[in-house]
Amino acid sequence: MASVKPGPEWLSRKLSARCQQQEQKLREVLQKLWPEWRQQGGLGLAYQLQFEHFPQSLLIHVLVPADQREPVLKALPGWQVQLQQTLFKKGIVLKPPLRHISVCSDFPQLDPRCFCVFAEHLTPSG
Repeated sequence: MASVKPGPEWLSRKLSARCQQQEQKLREVLQKLWPEWRQQGGLGLAYQLQFEHFPQSLLIHVLVPADQREPVLKALPGWQVQLQQTLFKKGIVLKPPLRHISVCSDFPQLDPRCFCVFAEHLTPSG
């Protein structure tokens, strides 16, 4: 079963209103894109960012089982365009040719101040 995780608690205490607003926009975009990405093989979604370099520091991690990696890698250019276009509609500009989506079999162990698991699925979508 899908679970979308709430934002980290530290956000409300440590970030400026502008940063909180930007992250809320990012979470809205991911909420919109995730169901389609999940259908194409994603099992989990996380994001990593540093607000002093946002949005160019943004990196989306998509959790994919090893046996489904190839189809997801083929879909990745389309996902990148979707991400850029949807964020642009929210007023967040990602400048190409930077890569903002990473496919991984395990989420990296990163500082929770800059890394947030957005959604996890324990079983692949049929």
